[in-house]
Amino acid sequence: MTNEAFQNDDDLFNYDPSAESVNNEPNFSTSSSGTKYNSDILDSISKKFEDDKDIDTLGMLGIRIKFAQSLIGSYTEFIQRSVVPFHKAVHETLDEITNGRFSMIHMYNYLEQNILRRLNIRFLLETAFLEEGNISEQFKEFIKNTKMDLDETFIQVHINTTLDINNHVINNERSLYIELAEKLNRVPLSVITSAEPDIGDVLELTYTSSKSYHQDVFEAMFASYSDEQYTQKLSSLYSTEVRISRI
Repeated sequence: MTNEAFQNDDDLFNYDPSAESVNNEPNFSTSSSGTKYNSDILDSISKKFEDDKDIDTLGMLGIRIKFAQSLIGSYTEFIQRSVVPFHKAVHETLDEITNGRFSMIHMYNYLEQNILRRLNIRFLLETAFLEEGNISEQFKEFIKNTKMDLDETFIQVHINTTLDINNHVINNERSLYIELAEKLNRVPLSVITSAEPDIGDVLELTYTSSKSYHQDVFEAMFASYSDEQYTQKLSSLYSTEVRISRI
């Protein structure tokens, strides 16, 4: 494709890549039958443009340019993904060092936080919308104040179905979590193994970010070192008595 070709925007769509193909390059086909893949996506987009009589020539030119830019940008974004291979290499390397233990530890912690979040969602849905399986009075009052129609079918279909799916996944993930705890010789969280977990414990153990987790680790380390010998060292450093406050 030459520089002169860019002077005419028609080349954005009339460009023939076969004219610049390298000899002896393998020809990959996206269809198992060897025929070209025909998608109805472009036909659908084209029809929307045809139906819009308000798009002038300049507007159509802008659409074509933006479409070409988005296509190239999407291609680049999809191809140039460096995050996945990096993390894959980290996992494989750590598994080699730990004889596969790292992946089990990672999955164990992933399931732990996932289950806690699902328990949080279950509590939210049950307390906000339901009361012993039926629509809660609180939600009825909310609907009344917002002047919306109360559709009981919506609650039954969407809220109850969401709860059923959520509970099903919790049971599956809990069983795998407990299995991994046995293999790793760890004590699983009681709030997860409990049939009636306390929502306060769930919220306390749910980390919203890695920073909040690290903060808890730092506080635990600080508390473990805050013994008499530690305060004596601080007192000696500052030439005055230092005491560790207990919150």
